[in-house]
Amino acid sequence: MSLSNELNIGSKVDSFALSNAMGKIIKLSGLLTGGPVILTWYRGNWCPYCHIHLRHLQNFLPSFWEAGASLVALTPEPPDHSLAMWEEEWLQFEVLTDVDNEISRSFGILRPIGLHFTGPEAFDPHLDNLLHTGVAELPLPAVFIIDVDSIVRYRFIDEDYRKHAEPHDILEALRTVGTKAE
Repeated sequence: MSLSNELNIGSKVDSFALSNAMGKIIKLSGLLTGGPVILTWYRGNWCPYCHIHLRHLQNFLPSFWEAGASLVALTPEPPDHSLAMWEEEWLQFEVLTDVDNEISRSFGILRPIGLHFTGPEAFDPHLDNLLHTGVAELPLPAVFIIDVDSIVRYRFIDEDYRKHAEPHDILEALRTVGTKAE
């Protein structure tokens, strides 16, 4: 899939700083000093597909660490919602809040929220609250591996919110990425 403004493999990523669920500012540049970073996006605590994906990533976390990488999730939800996700799923990786979707926009993975939803999302109060905060876009399911030189080495993006990168594929791609700056 190719979107008009997305970052591609080989693109340089600008560092950013976002707060985690506890209010601590986390910088991408700081994370990269420890090795490659896997960035994954989720739409919100209200999304059952996001829960499943984050749970799968959590299960693979020891393998990601063994490969020298850290994992970070980004969401447009406010910190109290991301804290709920972090606690609910017993996540052992950072969950950062991209409230204005600035980072998601820079990666080119945003889509407008439709005016009509079907299925469980149509009745979800968390989505309704998100819409009332003025958020008009949600990130697509996306995973990027950023190497220590801030270069995109892997990317997965899908228009279908039900499809997410397989942890096995992320791990395989991670094994081809160097763990130290050359």
